[in-house]
Amino acid sequence: MIASSPTESGQPDDLDRQLGAFFRGEAPKHWPAAPMPKRLAVVVRPAATQYRGRLALAASVAALLIGGWFLSGRLPSPTPSGSMDDTKATVPSSLRGGSAPPVRPHR
Repeated sequence: MIASSPTESGQPDDLDRQLGAFFRGEAPKHWPAAPMPKRLAVVVRPAATQYRGRLALAASVAALLIGGWFLSGRLPSPTPSGSMDDTKATVPSSLRGGSAPPVRPHR
């Protein structure tokens, strides 16, 4: 597919002229006026309704924070024996070479 663009002289090529003429013929000369939207009455909520919504939001955020804090104290902490830093692994004698020192894993 060849992209249609103006030629080097700045004039549109034949395809551009044909497509432009086609789409100008398909579009109406005068567009109809846009319909105006009907005005709707603005409903103002009472202040008590807004207050209750904000109170419910504050209560849910507080419950979320307190629940997270409570659960963090209840979860078991990891045991230090599970750490790879404290390991006491040794190379079995069957795998040890002659005079080469044992190979330590990289951290």
